Amino acid sequence: MLGADSLGFLSVNNLKESVNASKNNYCKACFTGDYPMPVQLDFDKFHLEKIRQK
Repeated sequence: MLGADSLGFLSVNNLKESVNASKNNYCKACFTGDYPMPVQLDFDKFHLEKIRQK
């Protein structure tokens, strides 16, 4: 539970404008899902720990 009185939505473009960022000076992948390199999305949160134990 958030305990908030309201919840708003901010588009990626409006987010970019709100921080006065130019088009290419930061990564938007966390917001858009468009990563600048291939990303393997089937990892679980313990993937690196499993590799380290081998």
